Amino acid sequence: MERKTRILCFLLLFLGGIYFYQFTDWFSKKTIQASVSFRPARQVDKGTPLPVVLGFDQDWHLNELSVFELDLAATNQPKREIWKLESIKGAEPIRGFLYGSIPAGMREVKPPGLPPRLKPGGIYRVEMRTGRIKGAVEFVARGSE
Repeated sequence: MERKTRILCFLLLFLGGIYFYQFTDWFSKKTIQASVSFRPARQVDKGTPLPVVLGFDQDWHLNELSVFELDLAATNQPKREIWKLESIKGAEPIRGFLYGSIPAGMREVKPPGLPPRLKPGGIYRVEMRTGRIKGAVEFVARGSE
């Protein structure tokens, strides 16, 4: 009887462990989920890039954010970083912001001054990091019509 009880307890723990591993996110690697949206302005010349809003799935204390310009024709070339932000001590949590604006608690590292305008039809990649958690999103810049 004692042997059967031990076997049943072990089997119950084993099946419970499989359940928690398969059906919960306790053991999954966390990532920053980001999305890109475009906000058309009223008085914009044709072909001007639309403002880009970067949004996150929750409030994040970002340590670093970089925007890269990608060139699909040059597959072996490294991506070219066009804009980089780093956090200052005591960075505030953010859920999203407009490309070109600097969120509270962050400072611009590259380039000094305003970031370059996005080219309509250009392919870009945004990479962000907070501690060991990373995230990335790619998008094609859109121009006004």
